[in-house]
Amino acid sequence: MEELLDAGIEVFTTLNVQHVESLNEDVQQVTGVRISETVPDRFLEDADEIELVDISPEELLKRFREGKVYVPAKAEQATKRFFKKGNLFSLRQLALRYTARQVEGDLRSYTEKEPLALKRPAVPVGSRILVCITPSDTTQRLVRIAHTLASSLETEWMAVYVESPKESDFTDQALKQLSRNMWLVEELGGKVNILFSSAGTHLAQIVMDFAKEHEVDMIVAGAPNQPGWKKYFGGSFVDEMLHMGEPINILVVNHAKDGSTTGYPD
Repeated sequence: MEELLDAGIEVFTTLNVQHVESLNEDVQQVTGVRISETVPDRFLEDADEIELVDISPEELLKRFREGKVYVPAKAEQATKRFFKKGNLFSLRQLALRYTARQVEGDLRSYTEKEPLALKRPAVPVGSRILVCITPSDTTQRLVRIAHTLASSLETEWMAVYVESPKESDFTDQALKQLSRNMWLVEELGGKVNILFSSAGTHLAQIVMDFAKEHEVDMIVAGAPNQPGWKKYFGGSFVDEMLHMGEPINILVVNHAKDGSTTGYPD
């Protein structure tokens, strides 16, 4: 698509909602399947027009049975694994919500340019959202949540990673996961800011100072993943930020239990 667009050729294409990158976590939660083939949201955000092609689950299952989607053997397998009726209801809801956000964005852009056209003022732009990333695979969920919030609020978002002396102890797997997490931020249109800390420096203070400097209104961070008794001997990163009393909202996201499978019939 990028090569065609760069060559000045218009592109018309279709996309199933489960392949939208920012919805990856939502799709996994409602279907139990982790989709590995995703399309960066920037393709949809840069599109001149998005049209929702809606169809009821009953009609879609009928098309499966008639062989209009897959060959019969593959269609039967698909309807038993991924395209079950309950999953189709959930995917349809995701598609409607995602398209609604796009329409709201178009309306905001229009009213900002023509504030009197709908006899109401332009929608104000919100403050920035900051997401804290680590070498953990749970970070990708935080990144998608931050991106979705920023899209809904029509505001900027960014990510921050704090390098510390402990980084030399990371395994190769952890470093690869960190690279994947940074790549996801950029794929979703965000910017990764790398900060540095020395021994004895509080990571929470570094992040909070950065947030205040960049006028961040909300910080998205993962819930502490440590036994409760440890809090008596020293709070977690999130606990420290909460106790600073700064006028910045902190969204603490619980870690999702991953009991999913991977893939579905192509």
